[in-house]
Amino acid sequence: MLDTPQPTVLVVDDLEPARNMLRRLLNREGFEVCTAADGPQAIESIARQPVDLVLLDMAMPGMDGLEVLRQIRHDHTAADLPVIIQTAYTKRENMIEALEIGANDFVSKPIDFPVLLARIHAQLRVREAKTGSIKPLEVSQGVADASSVELRPGAVIANRYEILMQIGAGNFASIYRARHLALDQEVAVKVLRAEIAGRPDALTRFRAEATLARQLNHPNAITVLDFGVTPRGLPYLVMELLNGLSLFDVIERGGPMEPRRCAEVLLPVCRVLADAHEQGIIHRDLKPSNIYLAKMNRREVVKVVDFGIAKLCTELTTSASLTIEGSWIGTPAYMAPERLQNGPYDGRSDVYSLGIMLFEMLSGRLPYVSDDDDPVAMALMHVNGVAPRLRSLRADVSADLETVVMRAMAKDAALRPRAGELAELLAHAVGVEWVDSPDQTGEVVLREAREARPVDDPAWKRTTVVKSAPKP
Repeated sequence: MLDTPQPTVLVVDDLEPARNMLRRLLNREGFEVCTAADGPQAIESIARQPVDLVLLDMAMPGMDGLEVLRQIRHDHTAADLPVIIQTAYTKRENMIEALEIGANDFVSKPIDFPVLLARIHAQLRVREAKTGSIKPLEVSQGVADASSVELRPGAVIANRYEILMQIGAGNFASIYRARHLALDQEVAVKVLRAEIAGRPDALTRFRAEATLARQLNHPNAITVLDFGVTPRGLPYLVMELLNGLSLFDVIERGGPMEPRRCAEVLLPVCRVLADAHEQGIIHRDLKPSNIYLAKMNRREVVKVVDFGIAKLCTELTTSASLTIEGSWIGTPAYMAPERLQNGPYDGRSDVYSLGIMLFEMLSGRLPYVSDDDDPVAMALMHVNGVAPRLRSLRADVSADLETVVMRAMAKDAALRPRAGELAELLAHAVGVEWVDSPDQTGEVVLREAREARPVDDPAWKRTTVVKSAPKP
């Protein structure tokens, strides 16, 4: 660890979701962050506590960003207190005026966080060179020597797993096809990315993935076989190797899906979630890329993967939550409103994600779409927006099925069904019944329903539970 003070960044923005997002992302990078909702709060915050850099929104009601900048420059030079303007304005005159007043740099909305981070580090380096006050944080802080490790074909982990090829990568880990040397069996090995391998919180989450997966032990959840840390400090997770396509790939290649096909895919997901929620486990990042349509013995078995950011319900109110130092856990395009607002939540937040996916599978598009892919704008839509009616996008969808989708997407969690109830409602809206395959592999067999019943029938107001397949 570097023996230097952590730089403090003041984030000034009138939109609370934008402030919260930037605070979490900057906290993750090791910065101290304070926030202000308007100009007067910003001026007061600078007068009350030491601030090393200001990230200032230009368009705010009342005292706008330019007026705030004028007041900052009345007391602080550009070398003493750097100010980076964040703006959606593209007019040259606005930028020139801000630079003339004393802005140090600009970032455009929607914000590209790696670019913003690089500019913050650049401004802090300039400030340190001129004032000698602080040293900006190094990106490699806490990584030790893990950054020098490269897993190439032929590398062997723990004297047991030979790396064959990389098959995937995410924000926190890379996935490799590997071979168990003693068993001559191919497996998937997930290795925590070197640049964050030294973070204690990331290692805790990685270890939790193995624990939760073993605790769940469900035929529709990926099987974890082994967990460990190499002598060079790289945590790894060994899982069954899945052959097939993710639901993301299926949607991208094929467009809208038939209702029965949607049921074939999502009923097993409802089943594993019902079991997980019963054990107090919430997935928290359900999305098409985390649902895999695996080919096993010439059959299709749906597998839910990446329980690495799952969380026990009993930990939801603890301060030591398994986040990456305050950042959002999950994908905003599929995230429930209560989670985006940092409110309490339970398994019905996963049901909301399923509702978003079912809408996308049936219509070929997400219900909430930002023109510029701005995650903050998308988050605001989930909280306050109104989704288009599914049948306005696809007329052949039944009214019953539309009702099921909209109930799952309800902004009020109390109005959503539980995962088991959603499975029953979806099956009846599509007109099928479903049973487990006799060999208990996780495959679901659909057949035409013997009795059709509207999903708004009072009998469905009660909560029903889908029984999981016996665990192998």
